[in-house]
Amino acid sequence: MAEDEGKIVGYIFFKITRAYGYIDRILVAKEEQRKGIGRALVTHVEDIVKSHDYFVMKTDTTENADGVPWNAYTFWTRIGYKDTGKRVLTNYDFKEIPFIKRLQ
Repeated sequence: MAEDEGKIVGYIFFKITRAYGYIDRILVAKEEQRKGIGRALVTHVEDIVKSHDYFVMKTDTTENADGVPWNAYTFWTRIGYKDTGKRVLTNYDFKEIPFIKRLQ
């Protein structure tokens, strides 16, 4: 969690699998976005994953039925995550876009 003066301004959920770390969800309060909080949360998780000797991170975002990615697409690419080029069908009117990042 990210806090500012006792107020929660962001959070991230992740897991470590047998081969990589996976970020399941990240949220930063709208009024707190573009302040580096999301990047700090992701960096913290990446450091935890590396401390367990794993060096691959995965996550995803979505695109709508017209193929337009959600705003998070730009966030992930800006911090070094690569679009795998795959699109995964869901039971809803959107597709998942998998991302991967090799940690150093």
